[in-house]
Amino acid sequence: MTGFYIRWALIMGGALLLGILTYQDYHHRLTTVPFQAIVHKDGLSSDPVRIQGMVESGTLAGDLAQGQATFEFTADSVTIPVIYEGPPLKTSAN
Repeated sequence: MTGFYIRWALIMGGALLLGILTYQDYHHRLTTVPFQAIVHKDGLSSDPVRIQGMVESGTLAGDLAQGQATFEFTADSVTIPVIYEGPPLKTSAN
């Protein structure tokens, strides 16, 4: 009977460890930063962040096939300029 409890303790410990690692990964890579935190931040940062909002119509420019673009980003009646350098953007009109 002791083996039964040890086996379930290991399974529950593994599940708990997986849950903790998943939670940390979510908050490190997938959560969005509130827009006001970027606008009111002291100084400019080159660290990548994930934010939600809309690209201002007509402001997208640059070489999209090469993964370089500039645009204005708007959320909550605040607009910030963005310089994008990374993988090529997908620009389908669907």
